[in-house]
Amino acid sequence: YGPKMRELPFSIKLNDFIADRYPGTEKSYSSFESKVTVLDPQEGDFDYHIYMNHILNHKGYRFFQSSFHPDEKGTILSVNHDFWGTWITYIGYFLLFGGLLSIIFLPNTRFADLRKMLKKVKEKKEKLLVVALLCFGLSGFSQDHQHSGPAFNDLTKAQIDSILKANITPTSHTDKFGHLVIQDLGGRMMPVNTYASEMLRKLSKDDNYEGLDANQVFLSMQESPLLWYKVPIIYLKAKKSDTIRHIIGVKESEEFASLIDFFEPNGQYKLGPYLEDAYKSGVPNAYQKELMEADQKVNLLYSTIDGRTLKIFPVPEDENNTWISTVEYNEQGYKNKIQDSLYRNYIQNGFSAYLTILNNAKQSGDYSKAEEMFDSFYKIQHKYGTDVMPSDKRVE
Repeated sequence: YGPKMRELPFSIKLNDFIADRYPGTEKSYSSFESKVTVLDPQEGDFDYHIYMNHILNHKGYRFFQSSFHPDEKGTILSVNHDFWGTWITYIGYFLLFGGLLSIIFLPNTRFADLRKMLKKVKEKKEKLLVVALLCFGLSGFSQDHQHSGPAFNDLTKAQIDSILKANITPTSHTDKFGHLVIQDLGGRMMPVNTYASEMLRKLSKDDNYEGLDANQVFLSMQESPLLWYKVPIIYLKAKKSDTIRHIIGVKESEEFASLIDFFEPNGQYKLGPYLEDAYKSGVPNAYQKELMEADQKVNLLYSTIDGRTLKIFPVPEDENNTWISTVEYNEQGYKNKIQDSLYRNYIQNGFSAYLTILNNAKQSGDYSKAEEMFDSFYKIQHKYGTDVMPSDKRVE
């Protein structure tokens, strides 16, 4: 058992290695990939693109993107050659999946009993919720947002949650916002609702935050980014010898951390000194995996609050069907790539105009103009991004 030296019946030539970093970081890698040519005298040469989940499979050999050289000029691939092991593993997964399905759907199983119990618990919770709401209504609630209140850095979690909820957009509107199409950082097309749900689960391991659903959370992050820097929403695993909590300086009893916890007062990223070795390791250990997982959560939250992930604007006639956010438009030279001056202005100002209209709607209770903005977003997406637009059925 273990690695063996073996001569391959073909060779592989590296044409280009690409290491992408998360925006605003120097040592935090979002992905790395290798563009290679397989040189096979028997079957002929061909080009291939190897990256995280895109494996080169040739003559029973499977090549995985593993790591790279410190100077980013060379790549490190791991290779596996185990035909029977692969098929036995697939068969095992198939049997496991079949067994899970039978447990879920067959009657007289433990899972069926649990479903009945959960149904009873849900009914009891609904009754308790009505009582709790009545008590809450009788107790009254008031919130004063005067300038004499606490400074931003002194705000408690309860105060921040109170401000967020006082300014939250109702679900009758955010549900429609959730139907807007977005392109994620990996190029997948999906409604905002799907993206927001995935984001919230990755960050907090939950489907909501303090009673706010994923659509409300995502839109609130665009409206009140400074507040969300202070919201403890990044889930930290419970560990006996805790590394992340020690590095960022939060108590071991804390289950969640805020984005601001990961940065020094001067803006220095607390995880930065530890990440270079972690990302370059071919086989990261448990400590390095923990660092990379926390780093990915930090970058996801930062990119969302920053507006970078709001990729709702298709780039006209782009060969890769790229969609961009306003932040990317301003930073990555799209002003010169997009010919239509009206559309350039729309990308630059459209979403900020929507947020202004939305704020006015909260004051008046009339969301019709905000929903007219949705219609304009939809039309733009269909006009310039129709090749990759999901069907209405998928969006629903």
